[in-house]
Amino acid sequence: QNRGQSQQARDYQERRVVDHPTRGRPQQDNGNGPRVPEESRYDQKACFGKDTAIQFERCVNNQNTNYTINIAIAKATGQSTRGGMNWDGKITLMCVPKEVQLITAVLRGFIPKARFAGHGANNEKWIEVEETSEQYAGAVRFTIAQGKEIRKVNVGPDDIGEVLAMFYRTCKDQLKEKDGYLVDQAIRRAADLHTKSQAAKESRGAGQRPQGDNRQQSYGNGQQQRRMG
Repeated sequence: QNRGQSQQARDYQERRVVDHPTRGRPQQDNGNGPRVPEESRYDQKACFGKDTAIQFERCVNNQNTNYTINIAIAKATGQSTRGGMNWDGKITLMCVPKEVQLITAVLRGFIPKARFAGHGANNEKWIEVEETSEQYAGAVRFTIAQGKEIRKVNVGPDDIGEVLAMFYRTCKDQLKEKDGYLVDQAIRRAADLHTKSQAAKESRGAGQRPQGDNRQQSYGNGQQQRRMG
């Protein structure tokens, strides 16, 4: 039993996230914008799949104007995350405020899916968050891509509570609201309007496409707002 516990400890040590893998630059405090509270400075959560891991970190944005979530997704150094992670080869993505709120809506079960494109200096990154269904039901799948590199991790029942709580805390910071009921109402309304907006875009697109063209419209407004994360 002791040998088994020691092996589990070694596995955890090899897999654990070190040195803030979500953060590609130090956060500056110039006194003019939001500051991450001291108790939240290391507010992180890592989730491990079979050969891919994802980490979420609550922080402030590059402009130091609002609170957000930074996400890193990395592949294992071998065939399994138990053998260690290649965090040096991570893909990082910083959410803008509306993305935090709509991803929270997916995590809360208000909407089944949200997708956002146009991240990165060359608009080559995108993220999709979707509740799994049918034979794969019981998780929320995070898919993050940079160019042709696509990585996926399912966040299941063991981790979803902590991930949701982090996104929810960030929404409260963004909205400057402590009342959970009002925060929920704001997230629900944002999700409702987002769903209607996407339906309208798809309807307009269907009217413009040639008959038989069933290409899906991308969620989000990646080309309208360039994001560096």
